Amino acid sequence: MWVSLQRSAYAAGALSADRVALLQQVPGWQWSELPRWEKGLARLREYVQVHGTADIPAAATHADFDLGHWVSRQREDHRAGSLTAAQEAAVQALPGWRWAPPAELWRSGYETLLTYLRDHGKRTPGVSGAAADSLHPNLGQSCPARLWEPEQGRYPGLR
Repeated sequence: MWVSLQRSAYAAGALSADRVALLQQVPGWQWSELPRWEKGLARLREYVQVHGTADIPAAATHADFDLGHWVSRQREDHRAGSLTAAQEAAVQALPGWRWAPPAELWRSGYETLLTYLRDHGKRTPGVSGAAADSLHPNLGQSCPARLWEPEQGRYPGLR
């Protein structure tokens, strides 16, 4: 807040020359904030430096910045075609970046489930069944009931 007030006073011509000089000596000082997009990219890059990936939780914050929301917004803007090519390239260059991870992850899990069912002929792999099968280690505790088509007696896509 204090920094914002100094920037506003400077923009209005209300900051004394000695204070302007002092602030200009601060390493990294800028009279205007980065635009929100650049600030978000900077925070995402910092996050990647710490965590090694741009695949972040939706509720992630970094340096008091709502990074999860910013990332979600970039995905929405990408789908809407409102990001520039440079913006798309900048985020795509980060390790772990995905334009639509929830859909990709769901589809990957679904394919793993179908493979498991083909291999084992079981309706729902439980913890012990899935844990005992090293080829399908990520199925978790149980299959989601919403995938089951009881009237057909099968999971969709399983023949």
